[in-house]
Amino acid sequence: MEEQKRGAAPVEGEEMPEPRVDALVDELKKLQLGRTMIEDKINSVKSLYDSLTRQHDALQIKASQLDEIYNLKQEMCHKLNFQCKEFEQESIKLVEENRRVMELLRQYRCEIQEVKLKHRKQSPWMRARWSSTTRNSRGAVIRRSEETRRKQRWQFSVLQ
Repeated sequence: MEEQKRGAAPVEGEEMPEPRVDALVDELKKLQLGRTMIEDKINSVKSLYDSLTRQHDALQIKASQLDEIYNLKQEMCHKLNFQCKEFEQESIKLVEENRRVMELLRQYRCEIQEVKLKHRKQSPWMRARWSSTTRNSRGAVIRRSEETRRKQRWQFSVLQ
């Protein structure tokens, strides 16, 4: 019977009973309450959607910034690797050059030692030419100037 009051379909041959005003008011209040609850839910969902959209946009901006930073770091890494390889090649060249120079230095030192040994074995007359003092025809000791000695050394080296 209560179903008929609420608007249930009437059985054939029966007239539709008049709904009671109290029941309709109660039903209207329930529907309005349901509507306000649904509107509150819709508002909270919209608010959540807006918040998530803002967060998503912020994260996309941050992701693009991080991509740019990553690309810059990748580029810097490639440049540094290239420079490292260049420096490595340059250091290999310098080590080789240093080894070559050291070999030449060793060779020149040997040649200098040989020349020194030759000069030590020379006659007393040659040793007198290189010393800072010499004797004149009467046997007196004469001191030569440094400039004179340099000139004589240069002349001697040109002759050889």
